[in-house]
Parts: sequence; C-alpha cells; structure tokens
Amino acid sequence: MFQKVLVPCFFLITLLNASSLFAQSSQTGGYFALGYSNSGQSVGVQSKETGEQGDLNTENYDRSSSGLFVKYSSRPNLFSNGGFGYNYILNYSQVNVTGQIVTGGGADSSSDTQEVLNLGTSAKGKGVFIIPTLFYLWGDSSLSNYFMIGFGLGIGSFAADGDLYLTENTQSSNPDCYTQKRALSIEGIKTYCEKKAFDYSGLGKASLAFSINIDKKWDHALLGLSVKGINASDDENNYTFGDIAVNLGLAF
Repeated sequence: MFQKVLVPCFFLITLLNASSLFAQSSQTGGYFALGYSNSGQSVGVQSKETGEQGDLNTENYDRSSSGLFVKYSSRPNLFSNGGFGYNYILNYSQVNVTGQIVTGGGADSSSDTQEVLNLGTSAKGKGVFIIPTLFYLWGDSSLSNYFMIGFGLGIGSFAADGDLYLTENTQSSNPDCYTQKRALSIEGIKTYCEKKAFDYSGLGKASLAFSINIDKKWDHALLGLSVKGINASDDENNYTFGDIAVNLGLAF
C-alpha cells in the first residue's frame, strides 16, 4: 500500500522538476547524446505462485550486447562553488538477452558457480528511466569539459516478453529440478524444471529505479559507464531489469 502511494507521488514530483530542468537544454551544459553502447543486461522473473519471496527465481542474462544508446541530461546544477550538484537524466535502453544464469557445481554448495547456459530461452524488451542524480563534478566553469560521478534514485518503466526456466531456489518445491540445475545439466533442466513464458507490458507504469553514472565529456564527445535497475511486478510475477553499459557517443 505504501509503495502504491509513494511511487505515483514520486513520479509526479520527478516529472515536474525534470521538465523544468530539461527546459534549460538550450543553456550551456545540457545535452542529448547518441552513440555506441556495449552492455550487460538482465531480466529476472520470480513466480508468485508459491507465495514465498525468492522461491522459483530465475534470471535471464546476456553478458554482452552491442547497439545504440540514447541519453538526455539536463544542465548540471552545482550547489555552490564546490563540485557537488544535481541533474536529471532521461535514458532509453533496449533489451535482448539469450543466455540463462544457472547456479550449480555439484553436491557441495561451497563449490557453487554461476554459469550462463544456452537453454533456448530468450527475452526482448525496452526500458525508460527518468533519474534525478546527485553528483560530484570536476571540470571547467562552462560545463563543456568535465568528469562526473553520480548516483540517482528515480522512476523507471520497462516491458519485456520471452520465456525462461525457473531454476533457482527450487530445492523444496521441485527437488528434481534442483538436482539437475546443481549438476548444470542442460537436458536435465529442460526435462525437470518449469519453463515459464511471460509478457510484461510495463511501459507507462512507474516503478522505482536507480542509476549510477560515471561520465567524461569533452565538448561534443561523451564517454560513460552507467548502471541501471528496476523492480516491478504484476499479479503473477515479480520482475527485475538491470543494465550495465559502456557508452561512447556524441553530445549535442
């Protein structure tokens, strides 16, 4: 109940403040960036069927995905003559994951490893983030050449569809699946673990999101590292979306 009230209020406050700062885009320092991105992405689905948090949890993951990135940043606003300040970042990400993380390594859990297996599962989607960000900035007074490290908590929205095997935390609910996934047996997982299709149409639904950004800007050139994540849910499942990306592009 608390989250249902908090998220819409936070969404409204964020949009009002962001629209004011995005309106300053014609001023020095605000930019729109387009370029090349190399990222690691994840889509996680957790079934609510058992009623237990963490039961039947899986994560679909592709260690490297290349493509275009789109980013908009409002003008950095400094609190004083120091380097601390804030801005708003609007970011769009596409999702395309084809490998699945499975935790196993035999009967002894002390030898656990996480392996990315090709189980024939995949997920595609997209995500949008509006994040107010607190940062520390090193750079010139014109804000055309700077290095920035920032952390933000804001709103995000994403949609994804695909299928995956529910392989994690199944020791009590599906012991045969648990045995096969610990052995990292692809055929065993396909035989004994539940394969779940999902279609989450969450674009337009505000969820809490976070981001970490490290940016270096030289006039119209931008090099950055970003980490973003969203948690969301519907009547059937809990969902997570994560993105770790290295971006290189032009800022206008």
